[in-house]
Parts: sequence; structure tokens; C-alpha cells
Amino acid sequence: MKEYQPFEAVKYLNNTGESDPLRYYTKPIVGAVFRKRITLGLDLLRGSKFNKLVEIGYGSGFLMPYWTNISKEVFGLDIDAEPEKVSQDLRKFFDRALHLTKGDMLSMPYQDGTFDCLVAFSIMEHIKDIEAAVREISRVVKPGGKILIGMPAVNKAMDYGFKAIGFKNIDHHHVTTPKEFFEVAKKSWKLCAHKTLPLKMYHEFLFER
Repeated sequence: MKEYQPFEAVKYLNNTGESDPLRYYTKPIVGAVFRKRITLGLDLLRGSKFNKLVEIGYGSGFLMPYWTNISKEVFGLDIDAEPEKVSQDLRKFFDRALHLTKGDMLSMPYQDGTFDCLVAFSIMEHIKDIEAAVREISRVVKPGGKILIGMPAVNKAMDYGFKAIGFKNIDHHHVTTPKEFFEVAKKSWKLCAHKTLPLKMYHEFLFER
């Protein structure tokens, strides 16, 4: 079976909405930062193999091919993206069956203990009720499962940076800091690793449920 690279599918896919950062991954300087925040997290899963992995906030789905390298079944949940459209776009690139669903991570349409890995890049900063999010993640991830969470710093400097590249009203959308998230998460999960980009612009947390 072919091994897919993390950004191999980007050029085959379409932006799924205003909040989808797909367009930034191919830009010369900004793109390098966007790609690095993803590879920083993927490095924490290097060598792992899973039965069922779910990505929360899959957007255009560009990481879906990569997830098939490390998981027998791949699922995705997104509050904005249209599953049928993303699946169709991905079929232009590869024909692996995926399980994509539109829905809210605070009320996920999965049974208890479904997954042995859950990944969420740039999602938790948008969630005000982090305790509810942690409870729901704990419900769908089986004991011993891995939880990979990536979050940008949430401060004035980052607000200006996001505005400079075209994200509007980012200060109204980014409502939870990495520290606030971690203080809640550590009560329920064991921290396995924590890495950051330079200047702590982006945080990657790997937990064990």
C-alpha cells in the first residue's frame, strides 16, 4: 500500500469555506509556518499504528491520505465542511474509503470508546467550554488511546499576525489559550509530549487517555 506524504493532496483539493486555511499551505513564507505546525504534531505520532483514528476539523481533508498510513480506518468530523464534497475531491487523489461526517465535537455521533486515536489541529482555541470538550473526547477515545491536540498561541501578537494574512475578527474566534486548555486536559489525560514552534506560536500536546 502506498505511503502518503502529509501535504501530497493539497493541490488536488478545494477550500471548504472562509475558516479553511488550505490556501495558505502553498504560500512561500506563511505556508512554511502552516506546514510546520502540522509536521510538529505528526512527529509525535511517528511509529504509531491505530485501528480507528478520527480527525476533528478535517476541513478540505488534505491529511486524510496521510492518516491511512497509520490507521486501518479513518474518520473525520467537521462542523462546516460538506462530507460528500470533500470525499468527492479526495477520490480524485486516492480511492481509500473514509468515514466523513458533519457535526459538532461537543456532541460527536460516535459510540463510547470508538477510537484509539483522536487528532484536532487548531480547533480547541475556538471552544469556550473546554471541560465539555474534554469530557466528549474522553467518551469517544478508549482508555490508553492517544489524543493529539494542536493549538496556536492566543494573544494580541497572534491576533495581529492572523489579521495580517487575512483572517478577520480572529480575536472573537480564538477564545481559549493553550494554557487554559492544558489546565483542564491534564486532570483527565496523561501528557506524553509537548512541543512548540519558535516563540511558542503553536503548541502540540500528545496525551494518553
